[in-house]
Amino acid sequence: ALLRPEVRAALAVLSADPKTTVYVVSGTTIEALEALFGDLPRVGLAAASGLVQAAPAATAGARTSKVSEHGTDWAAVRAVAAPMLRRQAARTNGSAVLKRDPGLAWSYYRADPEWGRIQALQLARDLEAALAPHDVEVVHREGMIEVVPGRLHKGNVVKSVLTNLTKNGAKPDFVLTVGDSPVDEKMYSSVYSRGGRAETLLCSSRGRPALQK
Repeated sequence: ALLRPEVRAALAVLSADPKTTVYVVSGTTIEALEALFGDLPRVGLAAASGLVQAAPAATAGARTSKVSEHGTDWAAVRAVAAPMLRRQAARTNGSAVLKRDPGLAWSYYRADPEWGRIQALQLARDLEAALAPHDVEVVHREGMIEVVPGRLHKGNVVKSVLTNLTKNGAKPDFVLTVGDSPVDEKMYSSVYSRGGRAETLLCSSRGRPALQK
């Protein structure tokens, strides 16, 4: 993943303000996020859609991560899903199976876009049916189908951050949430469900209209 210079500059300015809390919430690994934001210690990180979280720190290298409880028998999930993903990768040129911890993913980012999307839609339906007895969610991201623990999603990350801020006596008066994927909708819902008097601005970088409360 690449981080545009103007985005990095904005995050640096925002996180330098002691009255502002900044979090980056992503479906990627904590290692990938640390590689991107290692020099911005005041930016909190939430990887794997909330599986691993690292609160903002005062200095570089001081940010520590914590693994959340997800309550899923991942060995049983892998036994069902992994063979399905491998078969899909074998029949779709340019696709590959990616390992997550926990989680599984099939990437068709380098495959023919139209064929890859057709295969992805069918794979998602097959996975949802096969994994119905398990507490997991099949997520269709851009160029990827991912199986993740059902309790892990970006909305829970936002809810946790806002709850902790309130517990510490720092009631936010403004909340800005920005996303670029359908899976980010749960973040928006969590912000609204918090209620309160904070002014809220929800933005999508894909051209959807912003909502304001």
